[in-house]
Amino acid sequence: MTGALLACAGVLVLTLVTPWQVSLVGYVLAGLGCATVAPALFSLAGSQNRMPRAIAITAVSTLGFAGILAGPALIGFAANHFGLIAAFVGVAMALLLAAVSTRWLRAGSTSAPPRSPRANPIHARNDSIDPSVKCRIAGPCAER
Repeated sequence: MTGALLACAGVLVLTLVTPWQVSLVGYVLAGLGCATVAPALFSLAGSQNRMPRAIAITAVSTLGFAGILAGPALIGFAANHFGLIAAFVGVAMALLLAAVSTRWLRAGSTSAPPRSPRANPIHARNDSIDPSVKCRIAGPCAER
């Protein structure tokens, strides 16, 4: 939450303040704030229990790449229609929305202990599985 707020403040400073020396401070704030967003999202994706962790981390990566590809185009589109300052104020508002949404994201995330491979018989080694489970996985068994 703090990182996104810091980035929001940085983008607003570099957009709305005229002296270049102060704009450099805005770039520093935006960089420091954005540097914490991606690791925090990966951490939240890894600690949630609503979907498999590998799929959640893949989804975060996919959305990140989509943002890298679509972000400049959307900012350019907004700048063409509303002006460059309005486009960057929109970026600051998106960062503010990200800061506010962290409370909702944390609510869905719980720190659960890592799952053991024996908890899921499909991923466990075959010699450690009960024979009746082996038959359900592999089909009819002669071991019954």
